[in-house]
Amino acid sequence: MALPRDFDLRTLLRAGESQQAKTPADLAAVEQAAREDPAPRARRRSRTGGDRTGRRADRSNGPGPRGSGANGPGPDGAGSSGPDLGIEPTGHVERPDGGAGRPADHAGRFLDRAVSWLRASGRLLERTRYLAVLAANLDAAFAGEIDGCPTARSPAARELVIRHAYCFHHVVLPELARAGIELVRWDNLTAQERESLHALFRERVYPVLTPFAVDPIRTLPNVPTLSVNLAVLVRDPGSAAQYFARVGVPPALARFVRVGGSGPDRFVPLEDVIAAHLPQLFSGMQVLEHHPFRVTRARAESPGTTGPPVRLEVEESITPEMLDTLVRELGVTEDAVHRMPGPLDLTGLACVANLDRPDLSYPPFVPGTHPDLLRVAEKGGRDLFAALRGRDILLHHPYDSFATSVQAFVEAAAADPDTLAIKLILGTGDPRIVEPLAAAAQAGKLVAVVVAGAGRAPRRCAASARVPTDSSPGWVRLLNDAGCQIGYGVDGARTCVHAALVVRRESGGRLGRYSHIGTGDYGARDERASTGPPREDIGLLTADQEVAEDLADLFNHLTGYARPPGYRRLLAGPRSLRPGLVNRIEREIGHHRAGRPARIRVKTNAVADQAVVEALYRAARVGVPVEVWVRDACVLRPGVSGLSETIRVRSVLGRFLEHSRILAFANGSEEEVWIGSVDLVPEDLDGRVGVFVRVVAAKHRRQLARLLDTALDGRTLGWSLDADGRWSRPIGGSDGRTQLDLHERLTRAYRP
Repeated sequence: MALPRDFDLRTLLRAGESQQAKTPADLAAVEQAAREDPAPRARRRSRTGGDRTGRRADRSNGPGPRGSGANGPGPDGAGSSGPDLGIEPTGHVERPDGGAGRPADHAGRFLDRAVSWLRASGRLLERTRYLAVLAANLDAAFAGEIDGCPTARSPAARELVIRHAYCFHHVVLPELARAGIELVRWDNLTAQERESLHALFRERVYPVLTPFAVDPIRTLPNVPTLSVNLAVLVRDPGSAAQYFARVGVPPALARFVRVGGSGPDRFVPLEDVIAAHLPQLFSGMQVLEHHPFRVTRARAESPGTTGPPVRLEVEESITPEMLDTLVRELGVTEDAVHRMPGPLDLTGLACVANLDRPDLSYPPFVPGTHPDLLRVAEKGGRDLFAALRGRDILLHHPYDSFATSVQAFVEAAAADPDTLAIKLILGTGDPRIVEPLAAAAQAGKLVAVVVAGAGRAPRRCAASARVPTDSSPGWVRLLNDAGCQIGYGVDGARTCVHAALVVRRESGGRLGRYSHIGTGDYGARDERASTGPPREDIGLLTADQEVAEDLADLFNHLTGYARPPGYRRLLAGPRSLRPGLVNRIEREIGHHRAGRPARIRVKTNAVADQAVVEALYRAARVGVPVEVWVRDACVLRPGVSGLSETIRVRSVLGRFLEHSRILAFANGSEEEVWIGSVDLVPEDLDGRVGVFVRVVAAKHRRQLARLLDTALDGRTLGWSLDADGRWSRPIGGSDGRTQLDLHERLTRAYRP
């Protein structure tokens, strides 16, 4: 198959649709799907930008310049109203039949959450980079680190693992080879290549290897979770006695070793290099056999402990005797054994996807400065607060630069001599945020930081919980040492809020308050991710006093003993989020019955809360249109007669990881739009302090409405969920129009 000139490395993987990988016919169907282009090739872009869909299906989109022409300032204030995503109504979109797993009983009101997660994750087989992402997701799921995910023993999990391995071997590897990139085993190397690896082994690998003997006295040591190891059988030539040993593959070294020389880029698994040099590790012994294996352990119950093994991965070539030894020594059951074609641990494919091959990669992505902040950026961040006094600013990352918006907001507050206090909820130690906060505290400003992702210890330990310890992250200790006040949230609920509040002295002696609320944390987001796609999020910068008062109350609740108040523009969990959402769904039902405009649209990472789903079913039964844009698991059954006929569920997989959450209600003729930080799942609605903030500016509501319009349009490259929980991808519009690529369209829309 010829490789097109505009081929993207991550388009090497186009397998799956919703096929099962259980029989040779199914496997052939998967391979055929992997080689088909789902949309006609669009015209090539000009040098300054443009449209490259075709082999980049399920990827990205976006149109004309932001804030220009018809997308200029709205009537409610100056500044940009966001990009025009320009979707024109056309005919329906044909969809192929899915077929992943046995059909579910429509009488059941909810899909299985674990199976739904697996099927959603299966769509990650779209890209080479996503092979690595999916491998990491499966690791986390099997270890119990993701709520509602399957065990390693479930048939659905095994099916996805089979598809994952099949796509790597039968789709990705051949296409990589056509592109001049080869992943080979030791036996496929030339004598010259092996010689070059001998030197590399002695210099870089041998010094960090430690073989562990296993015998009646020395049992198999505590094999680290997710580590690749070699099970080795050696014989003493003198006594003919045989011994079993383990050699761990150093996790600090590259998973795939690049082989030097001219010609194609060639990579060999690190365990192959180690296996070829085992005689040097077991001097005086005869190496009889060696086999890679990998252990996944359950999430530890407490720090400093290890969980039991829940999965044992081995290559198909392992001997029965060696497998029996591993099963016995590790204490795993037969149903936890996954026999795989090698190599194991495909998370290492990220290093291949990161090759410097512009001809096979996305064009470099450079975030731009939000139009309303351009003048502020030109002045080095000065006058940012003056800009906010004139208007709210809705940010859409990564299209809008984090550095010239949120980072600039924190830096300006830290450097401003009129700043009196900075309060911020922080979950990561990004130095771009931590260093300005530390400097502000050292300059005498009041800086309060709530550590996100942690709930405060029980009250009998509350005093010690307020003091960072040696086990605290380094950035927490740094902030504490600089004079910041550190809080850990409320008892029994993780803090999942991403917000900042700045209080400053202004003219006339009055106090001005400025806020930021986002759907994602304050970590780095502009740089290209090393293992996965950059994350998409939405944030609001505002000088609105209601938002400031809400955040002040929220911080008092998180850091002190104040009870959750009645908020003005926030929906806050864990108490009021579910009731607030259900009440608004019921309100749409009332509007529909009264003949007023009614519609519900949701963008979220997952839908698994039964109370919310039941409310959506009630809305659908009376005819309210419901559209859900979900990234992962969804237990809701769309399109079931008498239950959910007016519900549609869509998902977009592409260049960026969709992470923002949006709630939109028609509310008669007074549309209500919210952005927030939690998903529609029980663990978020019951066990986390999370918030949604209401977006009030009409231009911002229109911007978010256009985003939803585009993503939920049937002609946008994406996936649709049917009532049996099967995801299928559109194969093209009946009018022959090219499918739209959401992230690519948005990239062009935000960059004039």
